[in-house]
Amino acid sequence: MSTRKPKNPVNLAKNDGRANNGKGRPSSKVVKSRLQNTTPAKLNQAKKEQIGVYALNAMKKVFGSEEEAWMALAEQAKDSFAHMNLLWQYRYGKPGEAAKEDNTPKIAAPVINFYAAPEQIKELEDTIDITPEEDVDYEEEDNE
Repeated sequence: MSTRKPKNPVNLAKNDGRANNGKGRPSSKVVKSRLQNTTPAKLNQAKKEQIGVYALNAMKKVFGSEEEAWMALAEQAKDSFAHMNLLWQYRYGKPGEAAKEDNTPKIAAPVINFYAAPEQIKELEDTIDITPEEDVDYEEEDNE
């Protein structure tokens, strides 16, 4: 026999779980704030590669091969600037994109012109030469 007293159903509150008692349901304010603050998942390298695989498989399924897909895009580019722009961007990249990626510091090296223009020759002739004409021994001058 059990030593416990049987529960009296008259004294117990109804507990129907979270389905109908409202404890687990978020308020409408919480739901709205969750919907407004949703941000898409960050696109990492694995997802980029997976998207590329999906695109390649779709090209092969629809056009037969990747080359045929590019040919179809090139045909559409004859009549549509948007398609032509897309084709050019895939081939050569977006304008100014290479400048953004290149973050190496630029070093301005001096430019030396070995081949002087006729205007520069006159300037060179007017230059004063300060090199000594004869070799001077400075040690001898110090001893005197």
